[in-house]
Amino acid sequence: MRKITFLILIVFTLQVAAQKIRPEIKKLVKKIEEYNELESEHVGFGGQTTEQYRNFEKLKRKATTEELLILLQYKNPVVKGYSSWALVDNKYPKLVDIFSEFIKTKEKVVAQNGCIVAEEELSEQFYYRVFYQHFNNKITESDSLFFQIQIKQLDSVILYNKKENYLLSNALENNYKNPKTYERIKYLALKEKNIEAIKALAIYQKKEDINEFKKLGELAFFAIANFPDIAFWDFLLSYQLKIESDSYLFAIAAYKTEASAKLLSDILTSSKKKSIRDICEAVTKNYCIYYQSLLLYIWENYKTIDIRATQYLINDIPEKASLSFVNGLLLNKEFVFFEFDHDYGQSELILPLIFENIKKYQSKKIVSICNANINVTNFTKLAQFLSLIKENQLIETSESLFKKLEQQKQAFEIYHLTETILSFKNSNDNDRIVTLLKTKKQNWDKGNWAEHFRATFKEYDIAFE
Repeated sequence: MRKITFLILIVFTLQVAAQKIRPEIKKLVKKIEEYNELESEHVGFGGQTTEQYRNFEKLKRKATTEELLILLQYKNPVVKGYSSWALVDNKYPKLVDIFSEFIKTKEKVVAQNGCIVAEEELSEQFYYRVFYQHFNNKITESDSLFFQIQIKQLDSVILYNKKENYLLSNALENNYKNPKTYERIKYLALKEKNIEAIKALAIYQKKEDINEFKKLGELAFFAIANFPDIAFWDFLLSYQLKIESDSYLFAIAAYKTEASAKLLSDILTSSKKKSIRDICEAVTKNYCIYYQSLLLYIWENYKTIDIRATQYLINDIPEKASLSFVNGLLLNKEFVFFEFDHDYGQSELILPLIFENIKKYQSKKIVSICNANINVTNFTKLAQFLSLIKENQLIETSESLFKKLEQQKQAFEIYHLTETILSFKNSNDNDRIVTLLKTKKQNWDKGNWAEHFRATFKEYDIAFE
């Protein structure tokens, strides 16, 4: 009966729509429809705000709630999308009704966020406008509470929707052992075998679910990573040396015990595939005192680490870490710095942290470390070392730098090596540089590099022709 009443209200709304939308709003709608793309506030490489988005802001500011609701029935999906965004931003109290309709129709729209243009469902665009409201608008504590409630309502629609939906993983991640949704999560995990649902069910940490998880076989690893109960340990051991998936390694690492550290170490040393990245990520994200030795071992043998592991080791065992950092950096191979999750760009901070730690506890090793790495590193990795050499004025590395420069054919390496040597301000070095660069002129005297080199010559008062 409730559903029939709702449909009658929609029909009535449509009948009076023509009389309810004012001319100035119709004009805005026409502009939005002609452009015909749902754009976020910042698009393109420059992150500019387009005229289309400004039209949306005018619509949000000028249209009444009644007009926006009427526009949700408009034939153009971009108009529907912007009208729904306006209702979100204006904190319309029945957002769940709009979302439910979008979920049902699965209507799509061409949307652009940043540099990415794609055809997406209106339900997705609507959901993310609610979920990321704090990025799009300044909100008060009261507003934040309002949107938290709205997200829960939207997530409930997603969880109980029988059609496949891209937003399900979001709803499951946001669930966090909600007692009201336990049975639904359990169904999605154990019957549908949805991985995100398995993770969500594990967070409840109910003992009665353990045997059911085991029946999932390897999928149980996703549960154990969030529910490292001792009752799973023998189950995990039964897969030892048979499987090395990242989910298996994360399941082991979640225990944070001496036994889990030993098992991970055994896997690392006996593995044919050498799952260095996966083990490094698993122990870093589950960091504890028992995993310190494993991280040091990985560094000393594979010259591999990430920013968080570096910070943990320096903070917790600084002197021991410095010895390990020295051993790793003296390996005759290039270093590999990982970036996990949202650590993009953080790898550039690793070497300076390691360098400062070594300077504090093993300062006598600095020059030999630099000489060794000048020899084995190239391109951007070499540039990182050269930056530290230049910053610390390690003139003892001059001969290694010249030897490296003699071997180089790429303008990038030639430039950074030249700039580092010149920073020592040794007139004899300057003469050697000029002589050497003349033999390599065909490698660097072209394009933008020619300008960079001549600017550097001018900075150091070097005549080069």
